[in-house]
Amino acid sequence: MTPGRPRTAAIIRRAAAGRSLLPRHWRGPAALMLGAVLFAAMAICVKFAARRIPSGELVMFRFLFGLLMVHLMQRAGLARVRHNRPALLLARGFVGALAIVLYFASIQHTTLVKASLLSNSYPVYAALFGAMLLRERLQPATVAAFLVSAAGVWLVVDPDFSSVAKGDLYGVLSGAVAGLAIVIIRELRRTESAFTVFWYLCVFGTAMGAVSCLWSFVWPDAREWGWILGAGAASTGGQLLITYGLRYTPAAEGSLISMSTVGYSGLFGWLFLGERLSAAGLAGAVLLLGGAGFTAILQSRGGGAALPPAVSPEGSAGPEPEPAQAAPGPPEGASRLPG
Repeated sequence: MTPGRPRTAAIIRRAAAGRSLLPRHWRGPAALMLGAVLFAAMAICVKFAARRIPSGELVMFRFLFGLLMVHLMQRAGLARVRHNRPALLLARGFVGALAIVLYFASIQHTTLVKASLLSNSYPVYAALFGAMLLRERLQPATVAAFLVSAAGVWLVVDPDFSSVAKGDLYGVLSGAVAGLAIVIIRELRRTESAFTVFWYLCVFGTAMGAVSCLWSFVWPDAREWGWILGAGAASTGGQLLITYGLRYTPAAEGSLISMSTVGYSGLFGWLFLGERLSAAGLAGAVLLLGGAGFTAILQSRGGGAALPPAVSPEGSAGPEPEPAQAAPGPPEGASRLPG
């Protein structure tokens, strides 16, 4: 690191820690709420761009933007990428990128609100995978929450027994794969920074998107470049805001605020695309988010290993200071950044 970089990093950190117009107890929730709005804005940008651009190509551009952010943060001396547990980091990168590939495909092939709803079922899957892979305690209440969420998914998807819309299927799979990614994050957070986890996510996301471009690349026009850049900027801003907000917000509250992305996605879908949920779909949304929210609160309050708050298929958490070596036992919650 060059001598000027620590000075740059110190200046940026002092500016971030400076006076705020908001009281301290409002800073976290406000940052998380704005981060949720930006992630919903990312989704609507992807939706418009995906009218002609394949979803895999959009994944590639989104993570190229993330890699650029990583490079700039490293150049400024704000964070470092370390490779203490490469096997798990590679697994997290692959699984997390797959969740986002599925999420973008869901956005392309179903309504925005359905894609957001189905992908945000991840807390329940995370609890189940945690019980299977990390031998975490699975309480009866968690099982009940899973059944409630499953009923919600059924009502949202509304299958007719002869077929299921592929966009809805992508959304369901995105939520399940994102739940597995969060379990890997929980294990990684014993030794790895969120910045390192995000770097691996960007590398795998860029590579997976690039592979899909081998047979389906479409050169964007000027308007589509605008949507692509908007998606990258919104997701990056959302990641930074959520990383900041979680410093001031309890895990349970952070989990619930992060789920407001679904509401904003539904609002944007209604305002800009004329999307609607049926009465059964609305009931399913209540059940799905209720089950997922209850699971997030239960996990964060000691009903199992802490769920990383504000994590979604959009990505894992952005840069933050390197963590200290943790003692054996479940780590405290990791943060977003996708999902």
